[in-house]
Amino acid sequence: MAVGAAVILCDKVGSGPMVMTGEFERLRRLNFGVRALREPNTPEVLAREIERYDAADAEGVSRRVRASAGLDSLVEEIIELYHEVIEEHQRGGGEDALEEGRAAADFIRWLGLAVKQESAQFREEVLSSSLTLRLRNQLPRFPPLERMVKRLARTARKREP
Repeated sequence: MAVGAAVILCDKVGSGPMVMTGEFERLRRLNFGVRALREPNTPEVLAREIERYDAADAEGVSRRVRASAGLDSLVEEIIELYHEVIEEHQRGGGEDALEEGRAAADFIRWLGLAVKQESAQFREEVLSSSLTLRLRNQLPRFPPLERMVKRLARTARKREP
């Protein structure tokens, strides 16, 4: 979308609409994901969506994506999420470091099992609903932070009785 290519949402679970400016916000709230895929993957559905192609609209979608999904806005979202996580932690009270490490290790184990499940819809809903999981979902974009979290989990596991 960012380079101006028209995009029809499609996956093994089904097809969705071509992303157009009139539906951009609604589809973005669905993360352009599985919840937007309401139709089967058939030649008829895809042909119908291809017929909707409009070069000027694709350019408009590209401008919106570039304006709202660039590095600056991503950094702002991550910082905002970081502050939300800190506030959530402060509201929950202060656990000791060992207990928090165990909780982090349990969470990472649970996350590993959850991600392995086949249901794309389950992953989409879980990853978008939990603040902690949303943060975990962003970690691969920041390899040093991801390595630090993995190291913390390994350390916590070593300390478990």
